[in-house]
Amino acid sequence: MVMYQKILSENKSLFKDLLYKDICTTYEINFDKNGKCTLLTKKNDIQIDKDISLLGNESEETNKLLDLWRRVVKNEENKFNLLRRNLYQNYLKLRNKSRLPPDTLNNILNECNMVVKKYNNNYHKTINEIFQGWSTVTPHNILEFRMFVMACRLAWRRIIKNLHTEYTELIKRSFK
Repeated sequence: MVMYQKILSENKSLFKDLLYKDICTTYEINFDKNGKCTLLTKKNDIQIDKDISLLGNESEETNKLLDLWRRVVKNEENKFNLLRRNLYQNYLKLRNKSRLPPDTLNNILNECNMVVKKYNNNYHKTINEIFQGWSTVTPHNILEFRMFVMACRLAWRRIIKNLHTEYTELIKRSFK
């Protein structure tokens, strides 16, 4: 428990938003609350949550936790990349229906690409670094592990939601 308190006290900015129920609900990061697929929650999330719930309260199995952690991070990265692809496909549909001049269309695409670039490498890598340090101390408290998963998901899902909102608004304005 001391390590847990130390991690939280030294990294308050990473975990503080997990205390707000509305944030956890908005970004769908609560365990056992997500039974449906949305922009932020996919089937893999549901399966990962089930696998985490099978761990109990403590675990000596560092490799199992590291594997679950990698699955969480990879899953969030995949959702980001899928969103990028879907947003670009949406742009292409609108471009093909549009009667705007090619220069204007290129400018719109450049703006869209700038929005994507802005969010592309915005994931909070500190979470991963802190997790790697935490994972070296056994036994592992699964509540702490869940907090890391929630913090990781929150960081990624904010990026996903912000990218979706900003890109969609740009497209709406541009193709009026």
